[in-house]
Amino acid sequence: MGSERAMGVVVVGGYDIGGDVRQFIWNAAAGRLVGNELGVKTVFDLGEEGEREDGLGSRVVLTWKGSSIKTRKSIPGAI
Repeated sequence: MGSERAMGVVVVGGYDIGGDVRQFIWNAAAGRLVGNELGVKTVFDLGEEGEREDGLGSRVVLTWKGSSIKTRKSIPGAI
């Protein structure tokens, strides 16, 4: 995180569990490149049955100026 070079880390769940982004972080140098408008937040909601015992799920979303950026549920061309 203290590197002068822009670096980021994305943690993605396995393909067998949907390939969802679990975590997205970057260091201060990358933050200077992307600016203050781009952000990341965790959204908690009712997940699909079996995700957790209490039925609560979470997902990571990118934001632009505080609003969630719409993403695709699947990758075009992926099997």
